[in-house]
Amino acid sequence: VANGWSPADIGVAAALSARTAGSAVLYTAASTLPAASLAVLEDHPPGRVIIVGGTAAVSSDVEDAIRVAVPAASVTRISGSDRSVTAAGVAAAVFAALSPDGTAPVLVLANGWSPPDIGAAAALSARTPNSAVAFMSASGLPTATAALLRAVNPDRVVLVGGSAAITPATETSIRQTVPAALLRRYTGATRSHTAAEVARRTLPRP
Repeated sequence: VANGWSPADIGVAAALSARTAGSAVLYTAASTLPAASLAVLEDHPPGRVIIVGGTAAVSSDVEDAIRVAVPAASVTRISGSDRSVTAAGVAAAVFAALSPDGTAPVLVLANGWSPPDIGAAAALSARTPNSAVAFMSASGLPTATAALLRAVNPDRVVLVGGSAAITPATETSIRQTVPAALLRRYTGATRSHTAAEVARRTLPRP
């Protein structure tokens, strides 16, 4: 469950759902659980509900409404002091839940303040085994993301977005944090070009 007006939370919720069998994403307003979302919870009682985002995005009242609607479900919240911390927490949960199958971990990084890049990154992660999404900022490598990189030590790091979204200096910081990782960037002249580059990566060859 994520705030449907928060692109950052939507993106990481979508990436989490893509890595979680038998799951789906529902939207809520900050202070009210929409009737449509409540109906899905009641019609398809889940064993587990994960709320993405802090109480400013999904209030305690909404959490209480979810607990009342599905009293048998385990309800947990993944949140942090900002969107990069929340995304890192969700990514850590994704990697912790994955079954060890020998597939090397992949971390997909996008500027957490760029909705188009977030959407492309979530779609790319959904089609990339053993992957998760984390956020960068235009000003540098967030502390939470750097800690995630060190903890996961991914085999590959994929950047989504151009140098205005993830600067060359930030890319250097990433390389210094995980020097053994293969780094790849998907970008283009516009957000449409960037999305097209990601699409070429995920679609079968014509």
